[in-house]
Amino acid sequence: MNKYSKIPYQWFPFQNDPGYFITYFGDIYFGSLWECPGYEGGFFIVQNDKVRKAIELTPSETTPEKFRELGWEIKDYRIIKEVRDRGTNFNHAPVKPLHFSGQQFSQMYVFGAAASTFCVFGDRAKVFRQADYNPPTGFEIFDEKYKPYFEKYPGALMSISEFESKNRDIEGCLDEEWCAYKDTYTPEIPARHINIQFYLQQLFHCLSEEVINKEYRYNLFNLFCKNLQKQLSTQPDQVATLVSFNYDTILDHFIGLFSSPFRTMNDYFDWHNRNMILFKPHGSCNWGWKFGKNNIGNRSTPQLVNDLWEEKIEPWQIYYELIGMLTETVEYGSWGVESGNNIHDNGRYSLNKNLIEIIPKNCSTPYLPALLLPYRDKDEFVLPYQQQFALTSCLDQIKELFLIGWKGNEALFNRKLKAHAHNLRKITIVNPNPDEVKQNLVKAGIDLSRFELEEVKDFETFVLQRMS
Repeated sequence: MNKYSKIPYQWFPFQNDPGYFITYFGDIYFGSLWECPGYEGGFFIVQNDKVRKAIELTPSETTPEKFRELGWEIKDYRIIKEVRDRGTNFNHAPVKPLHFSGQQFSQMYVFGAAASTFCVFGDRAKVFRQADYNPPTGFEIFDEKYKPYFEKYPGALMSISEFESKNRDIEGCLDEEWCAYKDTYTPEIPARHINIQFYLQQLFHCLSEEVINKEYRYNLFNLFCKNLQKQLSTQPDQVATLVSFNYDTILDHFIGLFSSPFRTMNDYFDWHNRNMILFKPHGSCNWGWKFGKNNIGNRSTPQLVNDLWEEKIEPWQIYYELIGMLTETVEYGSWGVESGNNIHDNGRYSLNKNLIEIIPKNCSTPYLPALLLPYRDKDEFVLPYQQQFALTSCLDQIKELFLIGWKGNEALFNRKLKAHAHNLRKITIVNPNPDEVKQNLVKAGIDLSRFELEEVKDFETFVLQRMS
């Protein structure tokens, strides 16, 4: 046992009485402290509703693996920056019940990075693929053509050598670092990841604008929305559910042209007034949490980004000091939402996702990017809680699923799909490598033998031939 894996003596009272444990990476765990007999790798925060299970463990069941199902493991007490007692009050704005008025949600379209990367058809496609504004797939986000963007972000710039040394497995590298800074107090890693978030926010904002302005003539998203709107016009009760794991706003833009623009976060799932709704589980380059004016002064976005990097400001300080006070920026009801998203039903609090806003164009007010870095295994939804419930409601109803340029490797979405898509009958895989998609779905426990399967070689073929 190293000296950091023991429960500090000043926290002994929380072995009997639960408290809120605030980590430096921003997660807040509520529960009491437990040690696993014979295990020296760390201690555990067992959440309140699982304490009885912990008490009833038999000697043979008293293992680290079992305790990880009952709460959160702490391998380094230094990751906990503050402990508050159970009397702490958080903001409480319950999720409102969702209402339907005869809408049907039979079809869901899921878009991955390849859809944006190859969103131009015909002879223009080759030119677009080489353009410096072509949206990257995951392993391309630090390609040399994006140097004008990433050279402004030292956290992004200094990460490139390691990505290259590991065969550009960016997702694997970031995930490995996430596991490291989650288990050991290493504040330089989250500082670098936050810097990369700001890079990705600017990169995809600029690329989206250029694609929309320059590639309107042969744009597949344009045609997709047009064809879909045509189909829906003959089915007045149908609402198409679109899910995009991409940060860019190209699809958002064309949905807005054929329906109406997204001006508020609620517009994305306003099925009462639009027949195409959109969910972006990993966030968007035009979403963010607004920094409190009184907390950052008159600093511009570049100034603030530089200060966050230079001073290695930790995420918990950003969430609960610079954006707002902890009692304002934590949503009490989020515990249950996050518990439902966790593989072991372990709850947590973090920065309130209901506070995510659409960043106004040409806005000078700094926002923390609301987008999930491309980790390989760490998965969560960067969606307001109301949208998360709405997405689940749509999954409950879908009969046909279209996977367009998506590899099928988002673990949380796959768990939701498996748990809720009981009416699903057919899956269409739009991908030049459909076997990879099927392997990922099977790995997630989805029984493909239950469904009719169709394969389409690419986005262009799907839009120009399948939808025509």
